Amino acid sequence: MLYGCADPNQSSITESMKKDAYEQTPKVQKKVPKYMIMPERELCIYYINFYPMLTPKFLKKKAQAARKVAIEKRELDCTKYYDDAYYDKQKRKEGIADATKKALDENAKSKQQIAEMVNKRRPTNCTERKSGSRTIITCN
Repeated sequence: MLYGCADPNQSSITESMKKDAYEQTPKVQKKVPKYMIMPERELCIYYINFYPMLTPKFLKKKAQAARKVAIEKRELDCTKYYDDAYYDKQKRKEGIADATKKALDENAKSKQQIAEMVNKRRPTNCTERKSGSRTIITCN
């Protein structure tokens, strides 16, 4: 092991070269024209927020690289869109949370209705017994 020397496999130069090479692949270059005609604000917000949100990271790699290439080719300055990107992401997160809550509530409501229908068909037999000063009620 070399002490005091940087590992060539972990250097930033190697990483940068790998990213540059990946950005030149045909699969990435095929997506670039789509982002070349996209409005500046939208492109920058998508790049900053790494959209789409619910897609696994490994599926977004080509799209993110293509966005980067388009931003570099168009020489865009995306720093002015950081605030917009933040609020856009918050709004989307709230939308996802609301949709999830609504779906869970509907699921719980349907399960409750099914349980009530099953219990309506079956008679309930309850027995009561005393255990000391307490009364225990058991229903079947």
